[in-house]
Amino acid sequence: MHFLPKKIEKTAIKAYPNPTNHLIQILPSAGIVSKTEIYDISGRMVMKSLGDNHLFDVSKLKSGIYFVRITTISGQIGTTQFTKQ
Repeated sequence: MHFLPKKIEKTAIKAYPNPTNHLIQILPSAGIVSKTEIYDISGRMVMKSLGDNHLFDVSKLKSGIYFVRITTISGQIGTTQFTKQ
């Protein structure tokens, strides 16, 4: 018996303002966020938040490019990137 992997539903998200040096707002196009993860350019998770949070203090992160991944309560995944000045 073969099981096909479940198709991952995607949702669009925006990071504003981009670039930023202090606060970043993560705005999903739809759905309620259950988890937000922020990764550095090497793929290391540098921040994680559970719940429907949209505003993050990134002032302590080093300057560079970061990737944001959100998961909604319905299982949708959204990704975007932002630049920390």
